[in-house]
Parts: sequence; C-alpha cells; structure tokens
Amino acid sequence: MPYLENGKHMILSQEGATQGDNAVMAMYVLSTRLLIQALSNETTNDKVKQVWYADDSSAVGSLAGVKKWWEYLLDQTLDTALNLQRQST
Repeated sequence: MPYLENGKHMILSQEGATQGDNAVMAMYVLSTRLLIQALSNETTNDKVKQVWYADDSSAVGSLAGVKKWWEYLLDQTLDTALNLQRQST
C-alpha cells in the first residue's frame, strides 16, 4: 500500500492514485473525457458552459440548464468511484 512519510507519522493511501504519481493526470483525463462530452451533449440546447480543472468542475447557465447538468452528472456517476461534493469547501 502506498504511503507518505511525514516526520513521525505515516499517511496511508486508502484509494485512488497517490498524489505525485506522473500517471495521475492521464488517468484522470481518460476516465472523465467521456463524462464531460456526455454532459456537453446533454445540455447543448440549454447553453450550459462547463469548466473542468484538475479534479474540480463547475457549470454556468440558466438555473434550469445547470440543474439538468447537475442531475445528469449525479445520474451518470452513481455507480462509479467518483465522489461528488454537493457544496464547495
């Protein structure tokens, strides 16, 4: 199991790729590209714009359009390991 050593403490990686792994960004792009395209196709008529950076995403448009985008995102990710935060931290 991968871990980071910080002085006296060992931090175990419980899931996913460890930060600093060179393959992480490529794995992320491959795993989310189809989702991003599907969201775009689903909300084309609603003129929703979406922005993805690293592991963050957001959408802007009409309230109805963004709601449709969010509900589609939730529906498409229910059976995946993708964890969605319903509010920003």
